[in-house]
Amino acid sequence: SGNFIWAKQLGGAADDIGLALAVDASGNVYTTGSFEGTGDFDPGAGNFSMTSSGTDDIFISKLDSSGNFIWAKQLGGPGNGASLYDRVYDIAVDASENVYTTGYFHNVVDFDPGPGTYELATSDPFDYDIFVSKLDGNGNFVWAKQMGGMYNETGTSIAVDANENVYTTGTFNGRGDFDPGIDSFILAATGFSQTSLGGNDIFVSKLNASGNFVWAKQMGGQHVTGLSLEDYSSSIAVDVKGNVYTTGYFPGTADFDPGPSTYNLTPMGGRDIFISKLNASGNFVWAKQIGGPYAEEGNSIAVDTSGNVYTTGYFIGNVDFDPANGPYYYLNSTDISNPAIFVSKLNTDGNFLWAKAFRGFGGNGYGLSITVDNSGNAYTTGTFFGSVDFDPGLDAYNLDYSVGAIFVSKLSPNAVICPSVGTSFTSSIAGNSYQWQVNTGSGFSNISDNTIYSGTNTITLQIDNTPSSWYGYQYRCVVDGTNGAVYSLKFVNRWTGITSTAWETASNWSCYRVPDNYSDIIIDSGMVILNSYAGCRSITVNTGANLTLLTGSVLNVMH
Repeated sequence: SGNFIWAKQLGGAADDIGLALAVDASGNVYTTGSFEGTGDFDPGAGNFSMTSSGTDDIFISKLDSSGNFIWAKQLGGPGNGASLYDRVYDIAVDASENVYTTGYFHNVVDFDPGPGTYELATSDPFDYDIFVSKLDGNGNFVWAKQMGGMYNETGTSIAVDANENVYTTGTFNGRGDFDPGIDSFILAATGFSQTSLGGNDIFVSKLNASGNFVWAKQMGGQHVTGLSLEDYSSSIAVDVKGNVYTTGYFPGTADFDPGPSTYNLTPMGGRDIFISKLNASGNFVWAKQIGGPYAEEGNSIAVDTSGNVYTTGYFIGNVDFDPANGPYYYLNSTDISNPAIFVSKLNTDGNFLWAKAFRGFGGNGYGLSITVDNSGNAYTTGTFFGSVDFDPGLDAYNLDYSVGAIFVSKLSPNAVICPSVGTSFTSSIAGNSYQWQVNTGSGFSNISDNTIYSGTNTITLQIDNTPSSWYGYQYRCVVDGTNGAVYSLKFVNRWTGITSTAWETASNWSCYRVPDNYSDIIIDSGMVILNSYAGCRSITVNTGANLTLLTGSVLNVMH
């Protein structure tokens, strides 16, 4: 319900930064980040001090479900005298409470936080390499691995599967060895030569439970002259079958098939979002892009038990969030000077299910992290400035903070989609037998697979080509005789005005179709002119927007 439970403080008098968090099945909370100087990492009445050995060291902390101190560890080295520091970017925990981190390090670093020593060293103290570290549930050293070469490489995100295989993603340039063992597996960035480093490319790596090399893959394109940005992978997730998903952004044409074939994507503007899926062997499955005329970034990715893919980040201007060539689903950020937060859902085949935007007039925001629970609720966090509406539906829920603040949001799995677009529901409970039911207004009854429904006897129901007249239909799954949560269908069509001011032009609407009597209409901004007979289920015209009905035109609002 979002009510306060607890908050804890770790650190000291200098700059300390928490960068990532994970929770295990027992509710223990693991955080990681960097600290400088001496800090107390016991948030209770006790004291557990750690002192950095270099400019910044890495900390890893474990608290119980009530926020009480269990242990804290540090990883670090003496630095190199140039104020360069070691940085951790992500943390993951497996079913055995083993703790994994990734990031980069300079010079020499001891990755054994106990009385022993396990040092890794970069080939040049001014360059940095990727590290992957594993501690057990008590914070004891298990192993640490290094990937990289003569230049700069960064691990940005980490995930672990049920077999304790470890997946990392990030960026590299030049030429790097991604086998941390005695053998070599060399990846060279696109355009790399004896005289050029080429551009930054994306890597995806898989190690087994012992930290031994399984495979490494790369994706990317040539450096774009005049742009300081390069291909960047910010987040990784793995599903129950071992399929691997990444997201980030790319500023120029990039190949997202890491095999011998080619699958190029080209941004529509400054940089576009990519979402990639590889199978458990690292082979290409699909890659999708989301973009518009300005800049978009994918910052975090999550996957549910059915393989549905959730991403968050930010976008500017009018952006089509349906990665297919059509139909389209446009969201807008209200103006090109204020980025808006997005949350997107694709199915396991990369097909569009829904997208939501948190935006404001004069306010902006950035989605930085996302996770999803077993009931399909999507949780996001990030930062925002000014006034932002965090209800993507018909109502408004504005938060206002002039100097910048953190947000945490929860979206339910209830489907707010476009007519004729597919969606899915995942049962809120698990069991042995599943039967999906629908309530069209006369009570719940069983449904079976047909041209619209599939998966009616599985944990996830897929609905394709949803008729607009199904607005308000309710769905639930009966699992071993127990009724699960109830989900509802709604259709929302937002005004984008990307073509003209005419209501009757399909491309002016987010669903790329003119509204009908079963759609809720939202006009956030701009001028809309109606010159015909039209209908809708409901309409919301926000402050600053204008709807004009010309002589002889009629708008029939059903509710």
